[in-house]
Amino acid sequence: MNKPRRGRPPLNLTDAEKKKRRSLAAKKSQKKADVKNLSINGELLAKFIAQREKYSKEFGFKLTSKQFFTILLQKGSKDL
Repeated sequence: MNKPRRGRPPLNLTDAEKKKRRSLAAKKSQKKADVKNLSINGELLAKFIAQREKYSKEFGFKLTSKQFFTILLQKGSKDL
């Protein structure tokens, strides 16, 4: 009464091959993500959110923090 197992069958790799594949997958994922987190305090965060809302109304849609930060960087680089 063995039912066939659903899904992809195992690859039957050796431990060394598994370790190498995990390592390569981790490097690929890390390179793909390339994300840095920034922390800001409460007062600065309140200003950031207020300005983001102002720009959101200007553009007619809600900006994400990432979109607004990109706008700030582009605007700042034009001023230099």
